[in-house]
Amino acid sequence: WIGTNGGINRYDRESGTFLHYKPIPGDKYSYSGGTVMGITQDKTGDIWIGTYANGLNRLELKSGKFYHYKHQMENPATPSATIIFNIVADQDGDIWICTYGGGVDRLNPVSNTFKNYRHDPGKKRSLSSDHTIAMVEDYDGWIWIGTTGGGLNRLDPESGECVHFRHQEGNPSSLSSDYIRTLYLDSKGQLWIGTDEAGLNLFDPESGTFTRFDESNGLPNNYIHAIIEDNMGELWISTNRGLTRFNP
Repeated sequence: WIGTNGGINRYDRESGTFLHYKPIPGDKYSYSGGTVMGITQDKTGDIWIGTYANGLNRLELKSGKFYHYKHQMENPATPSATIIFNIVADQDGDIWICTYGGGVDRLNPVSNTFKNYRHDPGKKRSLSSDHTIAMVEDYDGWIWIGTTGGGLNRLDPESGECVHFRHQEGNPSSLSSDYIRTLYLDSKGQLWIGTDEAGLNLFDPESGTFTRFDESNGLPNNYIHAIIEDNMGELWISTNRGLTRFNP
């Protein structure tokens, strides 16, 4: 599955052909349109697509129909923002949605109900920022959320409360930046954090500290876009200066 500025594509490896999904005028079950920012698959096999300006789409593979979830002012039964960056289908089947400006949404696909998590200055354990951009669920069921300017959050799905991890000037064991671009959980359960212009971080859950990796360690660039692990346990990292293979 490949997201582009012009829609979503499905690549058939056997035939080497692409199936393109684009908006079809008059067809309410076609793709909503908009630049694709996030794609995930849930337990039923359905594909969820987050867009930059047209909300959330669910592609029902059996029927080929798209169902749309668009932000509506004062309607809590819709996504909290039009810009969606990342989507996670959790162990229980709920869909978690990173929005830019509306915090985090949690969708129950059975009841089609939304629960929203936002920054509340009056609540210490609320989300640190409503500008969320990256998300991952760990093996213990915690939801980790990366923000632009608010650092890293660990959200407890039961209580809805967050623990915050922030950059601390002069503390090399803290997060290298509060501007997070991507999160990745490797096969060992280790959490990797890619930042805007401050390199890569590895989280130590026992101490609550971070180990930093940047250009001084051999990264070609400190702006991390995405991280994925191969079968050998090495990480492939995309940056503003190309691709790098990192041996942890």
